[in-house]
Amino acid sequence: MRKNRCFRTFELSLALLLALVSFPAPAFAASSAKAVIPNYNWSLNYQNIDYKNSLYPPLNYKGVTYLPMTWGYCRLLGLSSVWVEGEGLFIAYTGQPSYEMPTYRATHNPKTVSVVIPTYPIWLNGKKLDNSREEYPLFNFRGVTYFPMTWRFAHEELNWNTDWSAAENCFAVHYDVDRPTHYKTDVYEVTDTAAYLVKDVWHSVPVGKNELGETIYTTENSQKFYSLDYATGKVTESAQRPSYEEWAAGRTDNLPVGQLPEGVSIRNEMQYTDESIPAPYTPFTACGFVTVDGKEYRIGENLHITNAVRTPDFVFCNAKRYTGWKHWTSPNFELYCIDLHGGRSNGAKPGDVTRIDNQEVYSDYNSMKLLGYNRENGQLYLKCQQGSNQDWGEGGELQVSAYNDGYYTMNTWTGAMRLVRRYIDTDQDVLTPDGTIYGIIDWKNTVERLN
Repeated sequence: MRKNRCFRTFELSLALLLALVSFPAPAFAASSAKAVIPNYNWSLNYQNIDYKNSLYPPLNYKGVTYLPMTWGYCRLLGLSSVWVEGEGLFIAYTGQPSYEMPTYRATHNPKTVSVVIPTYPIWLNGKKLDNSREEYPLFNFRGVTYFPMTWRFAHEELNWNTDWSAAENCFAVHYDVDRPTHYKTDVYEVTDTAAYLVKDVWHSVPVGKNELGETIYTTENSQKFYSLDYATGKVTESAQRPSYEEWAAGRTDNLPVGQLPEGVSIRNEMQYTDESIPAPYTPFTACGFVTVDGKEYRIGENLHITNAVRTPDFVFCNAKRYTGWKHWTSPNFELYCIDLHGGRSNGAKPGDVTRIDNQEVYSDYNSMKLLGYNRENGQLYLKCQQGSNQDWGEGGELQVSAYNDGYYTMNTWTGAMRLVRRYIDTDQDVLTPDGTIYGIIDWKNTVERLN
């Protein structure tokens, strides 16, 4: 964790000096190539960029446009980008664009430039790229890594929309692919062999044109049911299971049926303190409880318990903290431990409740989301992220580091953590009994094995 904090200082200094992800290319150079600075217009997030004499212009190689992945451009387009000396470049889609257009100093650019095909490690969405096998390899130009705007990179990995307009002679890159169909997937039941999913689908359908000749759309909704087979990772359409009605009626604390361990239940108590103030602004107090084998443990005030897992000696639970505004909660997952027998720390007594995520050793993370417990290796599985920027009432958004954040195991006795997979943006995660993690990614409409 010390190295991570040192890295944060380095990243801040880098942002202040150059606002780039940059590094000395010659130290890693394997080979070079020639690329062209194109003469067409270039637009980022619907803003035209005058790049002809920019220090970091777009490039064209074999008819494909290459985008400079500077720190500023990555933030503009919803990415986290991190360079770690000795370990390489880490980039991840975050879904949090900044909308702040970066500017870079001008220079005189020739028509054709030399670029380096780098051999330093490059990680994208938690996976290491093999640049030697790419048809359109990544480049390094003036200390900045360039990505080709192929369908695979732009659409499938970065969720960018790319457009070419011959009439305007313009190549455009916009955050968030314009998709006619949108998905929302929930897990409503888990068993030892499979997870059962319900997918809501919204599809835009043209119904005519208005007086200006513009197409008018309506939305068609549908719902389908699927099963995720843990052994194969295959997702197949299935019939609705009886457990869906119980989950949909809210009788399972918004958790999949079968997720809470045997003998464990959660309870969230809320009391309004001034009924004269109308909803949703009515002041309230709240408290979260976890019951283990008939004994109830008070976790804390102004908390909403979201999940719990059980090990032979402890019960770990997640909670979100109310912000004091309406019924909104912070996006941070706080992690608590109920010591059932005592002894996890010096002086611990049976029944002690300890908050874990705010301890100094975990200062790189302000959110530690419980995925589950693996009985075979005795480890907790967590998804860890940096904390949110939260000013007052609203919950804010979790921040992302493509290097620090991701999936970890935690030793239940010592608290030692081990990285399993670096960060990838998922809507939900499923942990199987053997420790396999499947990520549900709605914008891609995929379920992917992550480890």
